Amino acid sequence: MILLQIILPAVFVFVVFVAGHFFVSSNGSGLYVAEINFDPETILDEPVEVDPMNIDPDTGLILPDKYNYLKN
Repeated sequence: MILLQIILPAVFVFVVFVAGHFFVSSNGSGLYVAEINFDPETILDEPVEVDPMNIDPDTGLILPDKYNYLKN
């Protein structure tokens, strides 16, 4: 009886999975992202100078302006 309770739902899920793939068409992997065009001649933004006082000494990350009060 326990095997019937385990195998019957598993077979049902498998059959529904296979039937769904027969009746539903798919284009691609299912990840819907914008197409990326890589142009090697594109100029990247220049790096911005960072004030050393805005760097968190514990993590090394740049603190946003709202957290600069922690430096005082």
